[in-house]
Amino acid sequence: MPLGRALLFVLLLSAGTLHAQGLFSRFRPVDRVSSDSAADYTLTQQNGPWLIMAATFTGEGAQQQAQNLAVELRQKMNVSAYIHDLKMDLSTENVGRGVDRYGNKKQMKYQKGSSIHEWAVLVGDFPNIDDPEAQRLLRGVKTFEPDALKVGEDSKTYQTWAAIRRHQERIIQRVSHSEPAGPMRTAFVTRNPLLPQEYFVPKGVDKFVADINKGVRYSLLDMKARYTVKVATFRGESRLQTASVSTNRNQQDKSIDPLVEAAENAHLLTEEIRRVGVEAYEFHDRYESYVTIGSFDEVKQIDEQGRLWPTDEMMPIFHAFGAAYNTPADPLQRAQLPTQVQSRAASVESQFKQVFAQKHGTVAGGLHPKFARIPPNDPRARVVPFDIHPTVIEAPKRSVSGSFNLWR
Repeated sequence: MPLGRALLFVLLLSAGTLHAQGLFSRFRPVDRVSSDSAADYTLTQQNGPWLIMAATFTGEGAQQQAQNLAVELRQKMNVSAYIHDLKMDLSTENVGRGVDRYGNKKQMKYQKGSSIHEWAVLVGDFPNIDDPEAQRLLRGVKTFEPDALKVGEDSKTYQTWAAIRRHQERIIQRVSHSEPAGPMRTAFVTRNPLLPQEYFVPKGVDKFVADINKGVRYSLLDMKARYTVKVATFRGESRLQTASVSTNRNQQDKSIDPLVEAAENAHLLTEEIRRVGVEAYEFHDRYESYVTIGSFDEVKQIDEQGRLWPTDEMMPIFHAFGAAYNTPADPLQRAQLPTQVQSRAASVESQFKQVFAQKHGTVAGGLHPKFARIPPNDPRARVVPFDIHPTVIEAPKRSVSGSFNLWR
C-alpha cells in the first residue's frame, strides 16, 4: 500500500475511533446526587465553602417551599442544594455617622421590626468564588424555571419579594424586549454563612515576617492556592551531621545562630526539591523555618478540632515523605543508581538513622523516617530530616493592610 494511502487510512481510523468515543460517552452513567424529598438537606459547615444563593422565602410556608425547591434542583439539575434558616436580629443598636448634641456617637436602629426570619436555598460546593463550574451553574440557575416557584390560581409562593420581582420583570421585558428570565434570575455566588469570616480572609503575617521572606525565590507567601503540605520543619540545630564531618563543622559553626541555620536548611532543601521537578516552597518566621510541597485549593474536610484532612491528590506527598510509609528513605534520590552510589546512599542512610536516634530517641517500630542530602553529590553535604508526619496547612499570606501601605 502506498505511504500516502496508508497515512489516510490511519487518519480515518483515528477519526472514527474518536467519534465513537464521543458518541458512547453520552451513555456513560452519571453520578446522581441524593434527591429524596424526605431527606434533610440543611446546610452545614462541611458544605461549600462557596455556594450559589438561589432564592429566599418568608412566611409560614417558607421552610416547606424551600425544601421543595432544593429537592427539585437536586432532581432536575443534579446539583447539591441545601436549605438554611436565616435569622437576623434588628433590635440591636448600630453606631451611625457623626455625633449627637452631647458629643456621643449616634446610635441608630431599624424603624420597623426587631428581626427577620427567612429560609434560603443554596446550591453547589465550590472551592472558591471564581470556580468555572460555579459560574456555569450560576447561569443555569438564573434561567431555570422550577415548578416549586410557579404561581397559579390555586398556588401561593413565599419567595421573598416575589410580587415586586414579577413587576420588575414585566417592565424589563417591555423596555428591552428581552426573553423572560427565570424566577431565580437574581441568584449570586456567596460564602457559607456558617463558616467564620477568618476562613475567607485569613490573617496575614506581620511586616517583620513579610520582610524576612522578601526576595525568596520560592516563598510560600507567593503561592496562589490556599493549602499546602508541610514536609520539613527546622527550629535550629536540625542538621544531622555524619560522623566523619561533624566534629570539624561543629567547631567552625558554633557562632551560627540556630535560626539562621534553620533558614539555610529550609532554603537548600527547597532548592533541591525544585531541582528534581517537584513544586516546593519555603517559609521563615521568628521561631522556625519550614518547607512545603504542592498547592491546593481545597482539603478533604475540616474536623471539629480544626484539623485539615488531605485529599486524594495530596496523598502521594504523604506516601513519599511520611515516616508511616515504607518508601525510600531518601525521596529525592534517583530511582536507578550506579552500584557505587547505591552503596554510598546505604551508608548515609545508616548514619542518618543512628544520628536521628541519638537526637530524637528510638524510632517506633513500623516508622521509616525520611531524609535528604543537600547538595546531593557534595562529600561534605549535610543530611536533613523530613518531618515524621507531613501535615496539611493553610498557607500564610501577606497582610491586606500591609498591601495598602505600599500605596501610601
